[in-house]
Amino acid sequence: MQRKLKFTDATVKNLKPADGKEQTVYTDLVTPGLRLRVSHTAKSWIFDYLVTGRIGRKTRTLGRYPTISLKDARQMATETYVDAQNGIDIMERLKADADARKTKAEALQRRKTLSEVVNLYQREKLIHKRTGAEVGRCLERELAPWLDGPAEDLTEDDIASTLTQPSVSRRRTVRAYLRGLSLIHISEPT
Repeated sequence: MQRKLKFTDATVKNLKPADGKEQTVYTDLVTPGLRLRVSHTAKSWIFDYLVTGRIGRKTRTLGRYPTISLKDARQMATETYVDAQNGIDIMERLKADADARKTKAEALQRRKTLSEVVNLYQREKLIHKRTGAEVGRCLERELAPWLDGPAEDLTEDDIASTLTQPSVSRRRTVRAYLRGLSLIHISEPT
């Protein structure tokens, strides 16, 4: 059942479902499309709108009252309406933004620190080599400043700046170790 009335802070606060009903939807006469769904346990803001150039009515749930006040609900409804008049469906944009944040969070979670990559390299490749323990210690010593950072962020300049022994042969040895390390990092099974 729907009822139309002019929303004020006092009326919104005191609204109850119609007698004998589980919930009642009240429509605001001030902001077209703004509705308040009232049940015995909660009140939720809803906004109905049409997107220019598209067919069909859209509904956006704005949130619960009193977390979202009447003023906030009207502002959100107005922003949604303006976007819809410009052919933008805010719900699609919000979903795309949420998907992008989720993808970014998942990517950050999958990123391994250099320390994790070195440990994986030791377990997978160096354990079978006679000098594997020395190679692991060397990598940990030479790459100490970068071990807590993401492995993908390590650059050639970073490697050159961290070598503790500047001799040409030592640099070549460390670079050879790093080439093996980058192979395990690139081809690591997921």
